[in-house]
This record gives sequence, C-alpha cells and structure tokens, in this order.
Amino acid sequence: MESVRLSVRKIVELALRCGDIDNRYVDTSDSMLEGARAHRRIQKSAGENYRREVTLS
Repeated sequence: MESVRLSVRKIVELALRCGDIDNRYVDTSDSMLEGARAHRRIQKSAGENYRREVTLS
C-alpha cells in the first residue's frame, strides 16, 4: 500500500472545491486570518507534549 502525505489545508481546499451549488463569492480572508491567529495561540499554549503533526492510517 502506497503512503500519501496531505496537509489538512489541502484536504479542506479539495473539499471546498466541490459540493455546494451556491457559488456566490464570499470574502473569507478576515475569517481565515482570525482562525490562523487563534490556531497559533492554541499551539503556543498547548505545552511541550503538543504534537503539531499526527500520522493517521
């Protein structure tokens, strides 16, 4: 079995590329920046046992 490495971002980009027939443009740049800041805060406060990457199988 071949191993495939994908980031969560790539999976989300793929998921958002298909699906909903409502293709109205929505500016999510503020939401994305806010989410990225929150994620960095959580990572910094998680402590030394926090693992950024987790292997799934």
